[in-house]
Amino acid sequence: MLTIAVIGLGSRGIHYADLSLHRGGVSFTALCDINPEKIHNAVAALGDSHVRTFTEEDVFFAAGKLADVLYICTQDRDHFRQAMKGLELGYHILMEKPVSPNPAECIAIAEKAEEKNLHAFVCHVLRYSGFYRRIKEVLEEKLLGDIMLIRHNEHIGYWHYAHSYVRGNWRREEETTPMLMAKCCHDMDLLYWWAGQKCESVSSLGGLSWFTPENAPEGAALYCKDCPHASVCPYNSADQYLPHDGQPPKFPWGTYALTPSREPGDIEKAALEGPYGRCVFHSDNDVCDHQTAQLRFGTGRQEIPVLFSVSAFSNKCFRDTHIFGTKGELWGNDDEETLMLQLFGEEPQTLSLHLAKAGSYGGGHVGGDSGLIGDVLDFLEGKDVPMERLTPIQETVESHLIVRACEESRKLDGKRVFVHGEEAGK
Repeated sequence: MLTIAVIGLGSRGIHYADLSLHRGGVSFTALCDINPEKIHNAVAALGDSHVRTFTEEDVFFAAGKLADVLYICTQDRDHFRQAMKGLELGYHILMEKPVSPNPAECIAIAEKAEEKNLHAFVCHVLRYSGFYRRIKEVLEEKLLGDIMLIRHNEHIGYWHYAHSYVRGNWRREEETTPMLMAKCCHDMDLLYWWAGQKCESVSSLGGLSWFTPENAPEGAALYCKDCPHASVCPYNSADQYLPHDGQPPKFPWGTYALTPSREPGDIEKAALEGPYGRCVFHSDNDVCDHQTAQLRFGTGRQEIPVLFSVSAFSNKCFRDTHIFGTKGELWGNDDEETLMLQLFGEEPQTLSLHLAKAGSYGGGHVGGDSGLIGDVLDFLEGKDVPMERLTPIQETVESHLIVRACEESRKLDGKRVFVHGEEAGK
């Protein structure tokens, strides 16, 4: 039976632990988080009072190797330090994305994993979704012929953006990562995977345009609870996080993100008086609320151009994809879970997603979360899971290099930037 330790008991850490329990064949031996209440809730959820618990990272790692696998689900800038400590102790690693705002740290983790003959996987969960694996199959089977252009868009629901990137943990670049890294390294990984070759160059534009003090309505207060515009503002924290007139909160992911406490009074206080109760125009956020990028994968006859966009101005969270080939087109919408194939001169056909070779529906990210846990744990148990179905740290380096180049280009007002250095693009 595989044993698992978890450091970081936020929503992702708890979610991966829960999926692992439902998958079965594992036991949890250690939990670490700076918040004792999160540890208490996790122990109760896992149903094992014998699990060892830690509130200090140094004490946790000083205890030595406590499991076969370490899930690292902490904040972005903690991952590198914790992964290196874990690998040194002999843990296999499953690490939440993004790994680090510095691609050199991704490379260092990869080198340490190879040195120790260990596996370090990254939670690029979209690759494990039956939906996105079906797109990969279509491309590998050359049903579209040669790829001529990919358009891929990420729509961040207005409630998700406000929660995570205006009021929440990923609102300031120097504390975490740029929004493109935090939210869209998933997408850059998908595009690299679909293209089957490295990205040569990028040009990117974007910025923070709406969630700034200049756009606050006249007389807007610093907190929603005091604001005269609260009743008409879609970002009103009371509507987002608290039930009202018998209706549930509009925020669909529950109140765990506000406070680990289950007490109604604590939840209300966090929603109205804490960081999540701030006016979205009067927060201290500085990350982009929109960004576009033109990317070029490969060169010459093998070149695949990509048009990418991400925006905070959407009612729902979803991605849509349109791939143009020499023989036809493919449309995908992961919110509707539909894939439409149009071969030139033929009737369009809806593709059956259950035909994907792997991945599981259920769980978040169109089944990718449960697919990730299933494939990684199967592999570590010695089952026949090909490495090309997985997302080792070595694969992650490319997505992080792409984002770094996009950010460099954005700050240069869209100037073309070579991902692997200028010589690579010649």
